[in-house]
Amino acid sequence: VADRTIVTVGGSAGVANGATIKKYTFVITNKKTGEVVKRIPMDSSKLSVVADSFNLATDGTYKVVLTVETSLGTSTNADC
Repeated sequence: VADRTIVTVGGSAGVANGATIKKYTFVITNKKTGEVVKRIPMDSSKLSVVADSFNLATDGTYKVVLTVETSLGTSTNADC
């Protein structure tokens, strides 16, 4: 039986010219209400991460934005 309210998010980033990854931040927003329902900061220098699964209390459509902080600044998934 699948539970569609349990969600897992993950992301990846690439760096070059000596830059390093410092942190990933996932922000999950309810598209209907605009409410941020979950913010997941992850300190990591890895090229990819997967956050712990979590439960969404309300059925609906959600938007996930990933921001990656590097030694040269930050970038969101909209920029990648």
